[in-house]
Amino acid sequence: MTIDEVFESLENDDYINKKQKENIKLQQKAKTKDTIINILAVLCFPIALFVLVIAELIRTTE
Repeated sequence: MTIDEVFESLENDDYINKKQKENIKLQQKAKTKDTIINILAVLCFPIALFVLVIAELIRTTE
């Protein structure tokens, strides 16, 4: 059996292909999760800052 035949048999292995697809799906899920967290952080920071500024203005005007 030549090296090329060994690599060809590995490429055709269903188990390896299945594991590769699972790894790709897990990586995509991780990227999606990171993106969602970043978007929420970007959206929540100005809102929290605005609430703190308003609270400080209310406290100092009384």
